[in-house]
Amino acid sequence: MQNAQATELSWWRRVSIRAKMQIGVLGFALLLLLICAITLTVMANLYFHQKMRQDLQMLSKVLAENSGAALTFNDANSAGKVLSALKENASVEAAALYQNGDAKAFAEYPQHGAAVGLASMVGKDGVWLRQEFYVTSTPVKVNEETVGYLVLKSNLQEWDRFKQKLLSLFLVLIGGMLALTLLVSYWLKSHITQPLASLSEWAMQVSMHKDFNARASKRNEDEIGHLVDSLNVMLSELARQETIVSLNRELEWEIQERKVVEKDLIATRNRAEEANKAKSRFLANMSHELRTPLNAIIGYSEMLQEVVEEDDYEREEILDDIGKVRSAGKHLLSLINDILDISKIEAGKMQISIEAFSMEDLVDEVAGALRLLAEERRNKLVVRGAGEVGVVHSDLVKVRQILFNLLSNAVKFTQDGVVELICERESAEGEDWMLCKVRDTGIGISASAIKELFRPFSQADPSTTRRYGGTGLGLAISRSYATMLGGEISVSSTEGEGSEFCIRLPTTAEINGPEERIEGGETVASDISTPAPNAITGARLLLIDDDPTVHDILKHQLNKHGFMVRSAHSGAEGLTLAKQEEFDVIVLDIFMPGQDGWQVLQMLKSDAATAHIPVVMHTIESNAQKGYALGASDFLVKPINGARLLSILQRYQKKDTGMKVLYVDDDVHSLELVRAYMHGTGWNLIMAEDGREGLEMLSQNPDISMILLDLIMPEMNGFEFLEQIRRNEKTADTPVIVISARDLTQVERSLLRQHTQAVLRKGMYDKSALLSRIKEVLEERMPVS
Repeated sequence: MQNAQATELSWWRRVSIRAKMQIGVLGFALLLLLICAITLTVMANLYFHQKMRQDLQMLSKVLAENSGAALTFNDANSAGKVLSALKENASVEAAALYQNGDAKAFAEYPQHGAAVGLASMVGKDGVWLRQEFYVTSTPVKVNEETVGYLVLKSNLQEWDRFKQKLLSLFLVLIGGMLALTLLVSYWLKSHITQPLASLSEWAMQVSMHKDFNARASKRNEDEIGHLVDSLNVMLSELARQETIVSLNRELEWEIQERKVVEKDLIATRNRAEEANKAKSRFLANMSHELRTPLNAIIGYSEMLQEVVEEDDYEREEILDDIGKVRSAGKHLLSLINDILDISKIEAGKMQISIEAFSMEDLVDEVAGALRLLAEERRNKLVVRGAGEVGVVHSDLVKVRQILFNLLSNAVKFTQDGVVELICERESAEGEDWMLCKVRDTGIGISASAIKELFRPFSQADPSTTRRYGGTGLGLAISRSYATMLGGEISVSSTEGEGSEFCIRLPTTAEINGPEERIEGGETVASDISTPAPNAITGARLLLIDDDPTVHDILKHQLNKHGFMVRSAHSGAEGLTLAKQEEFDVIVLDIFMPGQDGWQVLQMLKSDAATAHIPVVMHTIESNAQKGYALGASDFLVKPINGARLLSILQRYQKKDTGMKVLYVDDDVHSLELVRAYMHGTGWNLIMAEDGREGLEMLSQNPDISMILLDLIMPEMNGFEFLEQIRRNEKTADTPVIVISARDLTQVERSLLRQHTQAVLRKGMYDKSALLSRIKEVLEERMPVS
């Protein structure tokens, strides 16, 4: 098969150009004519048959309308006269009129017996093609009632005549095409093939005789003429061939040298890029080492500050100095976080963690953190529209960072003015978007400075850094975060009048990979903390009240001061919880639907299982004598004074809960800091310096209630430690809070999400935040009735 194809191809290669052009032109013309003939034939056929059907239907309909009276009055002569009108139509061979229900022809055309075979069409309505003729059957109706049928038979002689004419036309066209092909071939021969043949003969003569002085004659100024000129020039240049070869060799040598230099330059550039990437990786990996000592500095300064306050030192300058140390440490940590974040972005290691959160809560948190700074600079801070945005699915930490950066900049660069944060939700391009506009009446930005505004380490004015501080990374990080979340940040400003930054983010970010929430976040630029509790002891409190607002207010206050609060919204629910769980104190409302507070108090004190629990009554009416008579320990009148309530409840806080907390960390300063944090809480802290020692502590203390865990440790790291304890049935359910400065990958976040209760970033929390988080995790694991 392959040999046959090769033979055919070899034959075609030997054919002259003239023959190839003639065959090509003729073949193309015949192919085009064939396509036209087929197309015209098909279209003519379709048109003829369609017209034939329409004409027969129209003719049959007219005859049927004229035959109705003849059939009604049974007048065969009149019917015959109607059918005789078909003489004018040569294509109709036969016709018959039938009465309804009678297969015998009532009238026929052109003579009696011509309707043979048409009776089968009676009762039908339509047109049919039967081999060499058309048959149509049409009902004859009088007053919408069918009285008979008209059947026509038409031949296809007109189509046969048309085909003959079409065939004659095609033959004429083929003849004309052949004549035109001959003319075109002759013209091509004289203008193309003949000059090529002459040039080919001349080239063969030059090759045979090696006569480089021969010159080809040029006939025309076309491509062939250009070819002739080129061949003549080539012959002229052959004498200088050796010189050209020599020059080429020198050129090749120079090119080789340049390639070597270029290769060295590329290698140098690659080394520089690798060095830059290594720098970024180094900075990203150094986050643990940088944040760990800063965590100790900030923590110990906080502890010293508390000691000074508790001991009532008169030397205020000591307290101020300690506060300055803590403030400077937090500021240094913020700067380091900015540098590490921009390094992670450059190294491509920054990852996104998606979760659902309330935009209103987030805006309130950010605005609350900056309200004090705004007041110090005598600015009015206005927030509008956050509640209209609703729930957003995005990276909470990064959205918070974007808002905080832009809002803090607006407050910082504005004095005695107004700073606004306006949030709204819009739909565009089939997607929901969240818009947050930060406006200020501050110093503004020049048009030239806006171009450089989002570049790392840049600010609108070099003097800005000296006057206002900062690294110049906040806006670059914010824009990078917005881009990663599928949005953008734009800015408009007038120098001396103020600025407006607009953040546009999708309300549902599309990110591949598992969704994850990491507490403490990747970066924290603010010091958002809660007041430290006076004495966190883990006392368990049962709050019985039918008012949800009371639960929200008291639970928020009591959680901060060390109480683990369980809520009951009716007397029956409160009694059930009091019997099922152990509580140190009960706070009881009096006026509730169903069982009121007096009945609940009586039942609590009459039951041996709950009689020992102190009960603090609170109501809108003062009836302390009745409460004391029924066994109440204390009595408060609504609205409740927070300080008064805490002073009463602290009497019932546990002095020693006996709860054991294991902290596994190889950094001695971090261990000692957490030990200082837990001093006075009633919790027993057990410390281990690596994972193996932590496992030993777990085996020696099976009643450990909580584990605090660092991730980067020698011998056995935090991930290996987690794997070991989750395999052990005795420790599989022990709650774990990770405290680490490590920058987590998406895989590590997913793993921690499955096996831990929370993840805190070293240096991103204070004493209150850590102890409150421990208490919250323990409350979440309290039994639910």
